[in-house]
Amino acid sequence: MSAADSETPLTLYPELKRLKDESEGCCDCDDTNAEWASINLGAFLCAQCAGVHRSLGAHVTKVRSLTLDTWDESWVKNMKLSQDFNRDWEYHVPESYTKPRRYSSRKLREHYIACKYAGIPVDKQSKSGGGDASNGSIAAEKVAAADEQRGSISSSNLRPLFHKSNNADKVPQRPVYDTSEEAKENEKNASSRGITGLSKKELNSMVKTDGVLMLRVIGCTDLPRADTLSDSDPYAVFDSQYQQVKTKTIDNNNSPVWNENLMLTVKEDAPVKIRVYDADEVGDDDLIGYATLSVAHDCKPQQEIEFKLKLIVPSKYVKQKKTPVLHFYATFNKLA
Repeated sequence: MSAADSETPLTLYPELKRLKDESEGCCDCDDTNAEWASINLGAFLCAQCAGVHRSLGAHVTKVRSLTLDTWDESWVKNMKLSQDFNRDWEYHVPESYTKPRRYSSRKLREHYIACKYAGIPVDKQSKSGGGDASNGSIAAEKVAAADEQRGSISSSNLRPLFHKSNNADKVPQRPVYDTSEEAKENEKNASSRGITGLSKKELNSMVKTDGVLMLRVIGCTDLPRADTLSDSDPYAVFDSQYQQVKTKTIDNNNSPVWNENLMLTVKEDAPVKIRVYDADEVGDDDLIGYATLSVAHDCKPQQEIEFKLKLIVPSKYVKQKKTPVLHFYATFNKLA
């Protein structure tokens, strides 16, 4: 490996490293390991909070890695110490908005971050339609709900709930951290394993696994039509032998765009089965494309890899002569 290959934003920009070293860690929870950043907001983030930021959309927050991405000097100039950042962004936080801790649930993390940056009050947030809260879709649904209620969100018209600019007439009130039994139990389970930010169920499943596959699922093109009177209603499923995660369903679209972040516990030597289904209101969902991902051969530890994976079409749809391609990014975070 050449010297250039080993360079990271932290080695190229001493000021960025100084800010990171002097910061108290993640701006949105108490995790001291902040390896990500929102370059437009200027916030240092842990991996779990960075995933929620991405689900809010680039019009709210633009996330980059401090170790994997190529940085611009203007981004560095925009970064702030986490404690200085939060003096403004958490100027006045009512006790009803509990700040996540390192081991808090994904749902609580999404709730707090959406309110902090997109300004979505808890009583305005959409109810989740079921499914696994770990798939990153809840925060996106909250933003979508707010879009309908107050017009399209842009970085210029956001009204963050806790920000000083919106609470200038109030007494500063620092946030109260999550002290739920779930967070305490997660911390207890994780402390002996060196694993952070996962639910009890996920922590238990990782005992036999090698790490976590962080997925950024963009979309799929040219899927076969499974319905007679309309296009397919596709969703994608990623399945290891230890966990299954899926995207939301996109109605009536053979080239869906999901833009979702998923997290899958995996075994390095076990394949990840990828399936795309057409959702049906009556009867079983129809398989319309599938493929297999080898973590050991296709992924590299701690590196985000882009995939444009050609899916196999089931025989009953072959006559449609479709060549679906699934577009996603995967980062294999290997356990030590």
